[in-house]
Amino acid sequence: AKFIWLATDGNGLLRLDKTSRKMDRLHKESVTRIISDHLNKLYVDTQQRLWIGSEDAGVSVADTQRLSFKHFTHDKENKHSLPAQMVHTFYQDQEQRIWVGTEAGAALWDGRDGFTTYSLGDSQAVDSILSILQDPSGLMWFGSVFNGVYKSNEIPFEHITEGLASNIILSFAETKSSAGESAIWVASYGGLTSLNSEGEVQEIFNKNSIPALVDARILAVRGDKNILWIGSRGAGLAK
Repeated sequence: AKFIWLATDGNGLLRLDKTSRKMDRLHKESVTRIISDHLNKLYVDTQQRLWIGSEDAGVSVADTQRLSFKHFTHDKENKHSLPAQMVHTFYQDQEQRIWVGTEAGAALWDGRDGFTTYSLGDSQAVDSILSILQDPSGLMWFGSVFNGVYKSNEIPFEHITEGLASNIILSFAETKSSAGESAIWVASYGGLTSLNSEGEVQEIFNKNSIPALVDARILAVRGDKNILWIGSRGAGLAK
């Protein structure tokens, strides 16, 4: 890739040319307009489209070759619009479908102009979705802000809250042991939880566990075969 893309909170989208070291800024008032200057998330899909999630105005999708943008926003009169203006995460599944985690549930893009929204919480509390993962079996995992984990191959979703290190779910990862057993790792502000493919809690790691985490505020995890990479708020990177 020729460019490095940087999301900012207040200054829009920055594009660094790796060859010339020139930095360009794209914002909502620039000639090439993006949807907001307050950005939460960037994601590049397998078609090399750049998905840009904002804090207050929905999604911009960029054709990075032509530098053209398509915008998706929430419209309360249109049930197929994006369910909320605040966007937390993107994920592309095994069928190349794009999922969007928003302040008002998970949305599945139809490949054109619409979305199907899955409001995972009950009628009293629509969950804000911070993280999404699909495991090798095709099972979808969704991490919410306050209500733990949801998983499903189809509707209805199974809700998991008991035994987690915390119900504020920030990230997922999947690893596979040398024996071929899969584990789903759930990063949260209270530590790290290991689940089996059925969603049953296997282990919890925090500041009091053995081995213990130096900082239990786990912001991100990434699986690399049988190795788990862990990013925390105050103790750097570990594996």
